[in-house]
Amino acid sequence: MAMTGGSPGRSNRVAVVIGRSSVWAVEAEVRAGVCRLVRRGAARLSHDVWDDLALHAVQVAAAIREALTAAGIKATSADTCVPRRLVTAKVASLPRASADMVEGMVRFEAQQYVPWPLDDAVLGHQVLSDDPADELMSVLVVGVRKRLISDLLAIFDGAGLEVGRIGVSALALAEHTVGRAAPHMLVSCDHGDLDVVVAENGRALFSRGAAIEADEADEVARTLMAYAAERLPSPASVELAGPDAAGADLAAAISAQTGLACLPMAGALMPDGPDGLPFATAAGLAAQPAPGAGSRVNLVPLERSERRAVQRKRMLGLSAVALATVVLVGAVGWAFRATRAQAAARTLDARDNARLATANQALKKAKTAHEALLRSWTTATDGLARSEPMVDVLHAVSQAAPREGGTYLTQLAIDRGGRVALHGMTNKPEAPTMLVVNLQKTGRFAEVRLGYLGDSQTSGPMAAARVPGATSGTVGFLVIATLRQEAKPAPGRTDRRRASAGGGA
Repeated sequence: MAMTGGSPGRSNRVAVVIGRSSVWAVEAEVRAGVCRLVRRGAARLSHDVWDDLALHAVQVAAAIREALTAAGIKATSADTCVPRRLVTAKVASLPRASADMVEGMVRFEAQQYVPWPLDDAVLGHQVLSDDPADELMSVLVVGVRKRLISDLLAIFDGAGLEVGRIGVSALALAEHTVGRAAPHMLVSCDHGDLDVVVAENGRALFSRGAAIEADEADEVARTLMAYAAERLPSPASVELAGPDAAGADLAAAISAQTGLACLPMAGALMPDGPDGLPFATAAGLAAQPAPGAGSRVNLVPLERSERRAVQRKRMLGLSAVALATVVLVGAVGWAFRATRAQAAARTLDARDNARLATANQALKKAKTAHEALLRSWTTATDGLARSEPMVDVLHAVSQAAPREGGTYLTQLAIDRGGRVALHGMTNKPEAPTMLVVNLQKTGRFAEVRLGYLGDSQTSGPMAAARVPGATSGTVGFLVIATLRQEAKPAPGRTDRRRASAGGGA
């Protein structure tokens, strides 16, 4: 579903083809010169609207919007084409010249081919061959009635779309031969509306269109005979597209009439399956390069393009004036508001400055009182603070004390170095040893040892006679333990401030 063509970069193109039975809409993405079909949709038409476009303008505009909606396409501009049977197309040999001179020569040549007055015609052309070694170049000259183009543009205006290019249906089919060296005959059949083109590498060698009620295969055979009369290379095959191309009967009939292999159209740009055959013309139209000097036929009247350019320039001018007016009014209003705001700001600044001076005095007094209080608090705290966890020590000693009874702790002392001294009495000689072992098991102490064990030296209220059940065998003991030192966290902001305040004191 990709075809090489167009210009490098990335862009999306929308093509809308008004057929005899339906409107066909496609959106193609062009990236790095490769064209790929991404969306397609269709809408039915009740009859051949090309018989009188102006009469069916509302219906066709509605069908265009319906086809775009069915495809999910959101666009403001699109390319379209007219059926080949409604245009005059001839190949002329012209001297090699600049683009401006070719325009004049095409208009002169068109007098021989166009069956209407040139004032009533819209002309277009496409350079088919421009070999610097040849003195002449082949140019396809196309003419169509101006009234038909005006009616077509009015329909797209009603559908809300700007038309960038108006091509020819048969020439859009020729885009499917890009990259193919041998000539191929491409045929599109739409309920009796026949488009035939013989093309090679995107260059149309011969084209024909007709609205027929008879055998389509017979009409294709006559077209092939007319092409043979031009003494051009014979096409390698016949490829079918359009709503009537899905059946095998038409392909078999054309093959029998022409003696050429006839198959459904297939190519890089064509969607897969028979449902994609009706979109062949629209896909080829979307694959055409952007309009340029003689690159592809474009039947949009030059005066319309010029009028659009003038309107855009006028709108830009009006927009610039309106913008300048808005900016000027805004600037005056802003200056007025700024002046009032500055006066109000000066009044507020004076009042706030007075409040600030009063607040600074109060802050200075509060800061002096706070510093004095902080020094006193730091002195008291440093004098009374202990780093040892007394509750944990008491809990550990309580858990380690023997439970059998007969053992009493009479004194617990702890110094600032983390050294704990336990004094006690017991009538069980093994109790002090059990106490030492239990204290070691708590994991709270780095070292536990029995400092003293012997006769009780206590007198007074702690004498052995005061111990319930005490006998002459009551002994006293001293257990000395060292608290396990834990890593201290880094001092926080409060600690540093406290230390600083203490140092200042």
